[in-house]
Amino acid sequence: MIQPLSTTLAPSTFRVLLACVAITFSVTNAVQAQDAAAVYPDRPIKFIVPFGPGGAADVVARVLVEKLGQRLGQPVVIENRPGAGGALGSGIAARAKPDGYTLLLGFDGILTVAPTVLKSLPYDTVKDFQPVTKLVDIPIMVVAHPSVKAKNLAELAALSKKEPGTITFATTGSGTTMHLAGELLKKRIDLDWRHVPYGSGSGKALIDLLGGFTSTGFFAVSVPAPHIKDGKLVGLGVASPKRSPVLPDVPTFRESGITGMDASAWIGLLVPAGTPRPIVDKLNREVSAVMNSPEVAARLQAMALEPATGTPEAFGEVIRSDLVRWAQVVKDGNIVVEQ
Repeated sequence: MIQPLSTTLAPSTFRVLLACVAITFSVTNAVQAQDAAAVYPDRPIKFIVPFGPGGAADVVARVLVEKLGQRLGQPVVIENRPGAGGALGSGIAARAKPDGYTLLLGFDGILTVAPTVLKSLPYDTVKDFQPVTKLVDIPIMVVAHPSVKAKNLAELAALSKKEPGTITFATTGSGTTMHLAGELLKKRIDLDWRHVPYGSGSGKALIDLLGGFTSTGFFAVSVPAPHIKDGKLVGLGVASPKRSPVLPDVPTFRESGITGMDASAWIGLLVPAGTPRPIVDKLNREVSAVMNSPEVAARLQAMALEPATGTPEAFGEVIRSDLVRWAQVVKDGNIVVEQ
């Protein structure tokens, strides 16, 4: 009878043998990953955008893909998969084979806000995705209708105390980044205002604000910027660490004395968890080169979008910290969103 190997070798020898086997497998896997990266990509890449054509996320994707395809030597094909506020397409990407041939255009709202307000999603942001790099920051701001007797955030807070319950703030919907930023601002400066959510994007919210049906609104800077320049709306403050070059006269929250309130929406690139690290690193290098090129950076900044690439680890830390921060805001505000 053949004896098991573990009974024919001394324990110390057996442990050494197991260690050698483990090292062999590790080295083999590393070599295979390097080989995969060396030939990657050798066929077209699918780029899932979990929203319909025409929005900010889709615009960023289209700015990126042409030059990225040129750098990689293979077409990068956008596949718009809208539905469930971005959850449908994100779920499809999460279940894709982790080989670098499926990319996801990730949005902060669906990756770090939705998990804090929705009970079920077809993915786990941390477990199912490998961050590649953040692509852009989307500065957000508070604007007011000219009829509101406040020209800055301090005056808005004072007005809300003088006339409690009368000030409203419009956003693109309950449980969005704009909504939670509004709740966070409410806590920071003891602001008495009432949320008015719009579920159909920023268009209807902006129209109603221009018409004076709502008092104020939280928007991406690019949305109200033309109307602020025309005097139809008043910019009260930008939540980014620095002023927006699109609206250089509007102060930041920091300049208004509001600390701990740096907030912006963001768009980033992710791949399914388990994608070989050499492929992740190659994507990071090539995408960063595209996003930071003078031509692309100028196009993005003209749309009030700030290129914001970095390492996979840095992007992963942004995701984790946003999950923690927004979960606390949801808890403090007792925010419930019907699914």
